[in-house]
Amino acid sequence: MNFQYFSFKRLLYAFCVAVPFFMAACGDSGSDSDFEEPSDIDEICDDDFCDSESSDSDGKSAGKNSSGAESSSSFQKKEADISASSYKDSALVGEEYKSDLGMMNIVNGTIYDSTYNHEYKTVRIGPYEWIAENLLDATTAFENYDMCYDNDRNNCKTDGRLFRDYTKNDMCPTGFVVPSSADYRYLLRVTSDLTDAGLGFNPQMAGFCRRGTFDMDSLGCSDKGKRTYLLTNNDSMFVVGKNGKARMMESEFYGFYSLRCVRKLSFVENEKQLPICNSETEDDLGDIFVASASKNYFCEGGIWVKRNDSDCSWGDRGELHYYGDSLYVCNGSWTLATMNEAGAACADENDGDVRELNGKKFICNDSSWRELNAVEKSIGLCTAKNIGAIDTIPANDSLEYYYCDSTGWRFAKIVDYVGDCDESKYYDVMEFHDRMYTCRTDSTWEKFTTLENSIGLCTPKKLGVIDTVKKGESIDPYFCDSTGWRVATLVDYAGKCEESKFYKTIDFGTVTYVCRTDSTWSKMSSLEERLGVCAPKKFNDIDTTDTGIYACDSSGWHTASVGDYYGKCTELKINTIVDFKGTGYACIEPPTWTQIDNVTKKLGFCTKDIQGIIKDYDGTPYICDSKWRTATQAEFLAECTEENEGSTKKFINTSYGCRNLKWIKFKAVDDSLGFCSKKLLNEIKSTVKKTSYKCLDTGWTKYTPEVAFGKCNDDFRREHGQEIFKLGDEEYVCWITGWRTPQATLKLEECTAAKVGTFEEYLGDTYYCSPKKNWIEVVGPELEHGLCEGGKTDIVTYNGKKYGCYREDYDYNRIYYNVVEFKWREETEMDKQLGFCHGFGMTWKKYNGLDYVCDLGQIGWKNSTFWAMYTACDNRYTYKYGVTVGFKDSLFYCDELVEPITSEYVGWHIITPIDEEKGPCRKDIFEETILFNSQEYKCGKTYDWPDSVYRWLPVE
Repeated sequence: MNFQYFSFKRLLYAFCVAVPFFMAACGDSGSDSDFEEPSDIDEICDDDFCDSESSDSDGKSAGKNSSGAESSSSFQKKEADISASSYKDSALVGEEYKSDLGMMNIVNGTIYDSTYNHEYKTVRIGPYEWIAENLLDATTAFENYDMCYDNDRNNCKTDGRLFRDYTKNDMCPTGFVVPSSADYRYLLRVTSDLTDAGLGFNPQMAGFCRRGTFDMDSLGCSDKGKRTYLLTNNDSMFVVGKNGKARMMESEFYGFYSLRCVRKLSFVENEKQLPICNSETEDDLGDIFVASASKNYFCEGGIWVKRNDSDCSWGDRGELHYYGDSLYVCNGSWTLATMNEAGAACADENDGDVRELNGKKFICNDSSWRELNAVEKSIGLCTAKNIGAIDTIPANDSLEYYYCDSTGWRFAKIVDYVGDCDESKYYDVMEFHDRMYTCRTDSTWEKFTTLENSIGLCTPKKLGVIDTVKKGESIDPYFCDSTGWRVATLVDYAGKCEESKFYKTIDFGTVTYVCRTDSTWSKMSSLEERLGVCAPKKFNDIDTTDTGIYACDSSGWHTASVGDYYGKCTELKINTIVDFKGTGYACIEPPTWTQIDNVTKKLGFCTKDIQGIIKDYDGTPYICDSKWRTATQAEFLAECTEENEGSTKKFINTSYGCRNLKWIKFKAVDDSLGFCSKKLLNEIKSTVKKTSYKCLDTGWTKYTPEVAFGKCNDDFRREHGQEIFKLGDEEYVCWITGWRTPQATLKLEECTAAKVGTFEEYLGDTYYCSPKKNWIEVVGPELEHGLCEGGKTDIVTYNGKKYGCYREDYDYNRIYYNVVEFKWREETEMDKQLGFCHGFGMTWKKYNGLDYVCDLGQIGWKNSTFWAMYTACDNRYTYKYGVTVGFKDSLFYCDELVEPITSEYVGWHIITPIDEEKGPCRKDIFEETILFNSQEYKCGKTYDWPDSVYRWLPVE
């Protein structure tokens, strides 16, 4: 611990050296200011440390540091060496597993099912906690809804029970549910071998069993030791082989299969571990916290979207997960766990223990863990052994002092160091926490004020002293009286304003003051600062500034009048006109100058000898009547006669021309071509923009086809038909809608058999002679790559974009409603992913977990319901025969010989595992038999209303 007391002399000297630019004086006042300091101030002692009994000029008693150590101007950050062992919950740590999604933490555990009194093994994989065993059931075997393989109870003990699909619900332990197909497909993202021991999923090859459709006593079981068939919650099953490979299949109504359960978690380590997000799973997925991003994600539109929060649900409250060495807990939001949230034991036997978790140290205190505070981290723990100790913590190039008492560490007070403030210490000065303190006369230690830090204490020895502080460009004076330092007044500095000082000025600080004749000091006005004080010797003077003209009289400076400037109006100045500050004045009736209007100021007085005269004033004509007034239009223009036909005049910014004995207001075209009068009658002129006009009796008229050739009506069309008329460089034809540019069919040669396939240009557009012997306007990619005929499969580039040819039955947007079967279409994002959809037939592809179809005549790839995507499979759509498509992890086949007239899929045959290996059961092989998985099957037909399909049926 380092702390020091300075004598005030030494403190004052150090302060003056450090801040010379902020003080006008330190002890030696007035050297840089307009203020003088009295010379009777006592000399400050020159010793480095004054004797404790002596006092300096401010009445301060110098304190001493018991250690004599010097203060340091820079401090190193302290950190206490508090040993703490790292806390780890081994039950949550798990094992690192190298998955197809990268390294992930696999946590093995157990769950107790109180309903059936059984403890199951569990495994946490990504966002799921799986029961790592096939489900058991305490009910009696040989029932119709669950059973043991081959009705052997020993098989249930080793591989779990087998359940009917419709009986699976409500079998899972509390908190667990039957998985969906998407939950199982997630496992295939993690690894391609589900039997990998490191994964811990432990698929048990329990096989399956099936009862007869009509004979419930018949039973067939298969695939034990080869495969396991795990039920999902959406009428399908997840089949895993002993080689670790897996796929989805449709479950059968009379089948018995294994059952696993899963608990969905709201925590994953990184984005790759998020579950499958698509239209099938979107409604079932809630927010999931991604630890690597410290944010929640939600499933929307087939993609995971990051939220700007880390909230978690009440159902997950208290749940713990490790990410690396960090332990997270759900307590309203996902946060780093404390030792209390981690459930670490804290009792009398380990009270005072310090453990480290998530980079923080915690201490067991009174049966609860708490984090070490910043003071404890820096200087150690405050225990019974060191009560009364003082220690320091560096903070921003200074030291903070702390005192250990029964409550722990607290900020040290000055009384902890020097004792109470009493009469013997009045005006003493001490440095504490890098700040100066003084013992006030009210027996309290107080910090120096900002002013005292600048000019010292106001002590009894300094009464009447003036000192200054420089603040920026200003210097502020202060006066020491019995109340302490206060802002000095002008009277303190210059004395009272008396008759001997009238009109005198004095600078006080940065302000100049004047002694007024009312015996008060007041600031000089801004006008006085420019012109000087208006004293008796300046009376009747005129002076100017950039803001105006001013006159000096006994009242002071005031705004000058025209009389001040030009003198009084006398008989000698009658009818004199003057300009004063932009305003006209005339001497009409002495002795006062009369303000006149600006027209009279410029044109002079309107007298009898100039009555009727018109003069211009700033573009406006004025006529002298009894006084000047604005001339009317008629007075200015006068009469329009044959003699001045075609003449022009401008009246108040508006031009007029004389035509047909009337003054006519100019139009814009008159300004461009000249005024249209009898002198220019029937002349044709063009503007700069090459628009033609004809001069008629009514003025310039746009030279349109109607003006040139006549009105376009039925009579004109009967007389001229589709005759083409030329007006300048333009051609026109009288069409049913009026005059217009001739259409391409009137200008291009006839589209004959000999010209089919050729191109022609007209008015900047390209036309194509089609096989239908009519002209078609060519647009878009056709300009560069030609028409999309014959079903091209090329992908072309036009204007930086890619286009492909697709089939469209009809397009009525072309000229003359031509039938066009093939068109160019711009490539979409789905075309880039799946290949361009030409619409030449039916094609199925899978992308990002979803099924897409490109159908005949369809624009682009489509993902929707089964019917919207594939419609029916029958003789109306023969192009679908032989086509295989997919929908929600099942395959469907269209064949005229299968005849699957089903209510749900309308002619499409659902492909089963036996179909994949042996081919589907068809009409042409009816009643043939095959062997599949050691079981004999016959090609037969089911009659389960409303469906009637060809299927392989087990031979009883």
